[in-house]
Amino acid sequence: MSETATHGPERHDGRSATAYDHNGNCVGCSTHHSAQCRPTCPFQTGVFTESTILRATVRQLQYHRVTDRRARASVVRELGFVEWTGRRDRRRTGYHLRSAMVAAAVELVGEVHAPSLVERAREFLTDFLVVEWGAAPQPMRALVVYLHGMTADPQDIGRSLYAAAARLDCEDFTAETFGDIAS
Repeated sequence: MSETATHGPERHDGRSATAYDHNGNCVGCSTHHSAQCRPTCPFQTGVFTESTILRATVRQLQYHRVTDRRARASVVRELGFVEWTGRRDRRRTGYHLRSAMVAAAVELVGEVHAPSLVERAREFLTDFLVVEWGAAPQPMRALVVYLHGMTADPQDIGRSLYAAAARLDCEDFTAETFGDIAS
């Protein structure tokens, strides 16, 4: 496991929007909000990892929509998805995943520790998506997270974030337990 960042207890009381996921479970230890967190929970220990940031990002997606459909369509077309864009562009929004990750990290660990933690989380998500998509062209690698945010729906983005976090934590992930994200 890579280096983790810590924060003081005054930064977080465990009740912010980022502390719980769309199912009402803690993003640190998966305990339901009505129960006490585990002793190893980041909200108990103050030590947050990349996987916590990935899970916390799901709740931030709604605040990081890209609503300029012309800009989004231009980016997607430039990347060679002209046909696909025409069929799927009904939704007319994408999501800026990196900025959602930054917002989640800043809320959880503060501005000082967020950049390095986000960079490691983004790198791991990139690796995960490259493996899942079955293609690893080096020039495209830098855009994988951005493209995923611009072309996938929030449900798919959330599943990807949780699946990447589960892989990072060496845990099993099932899409059924992930549940639905309310739009």
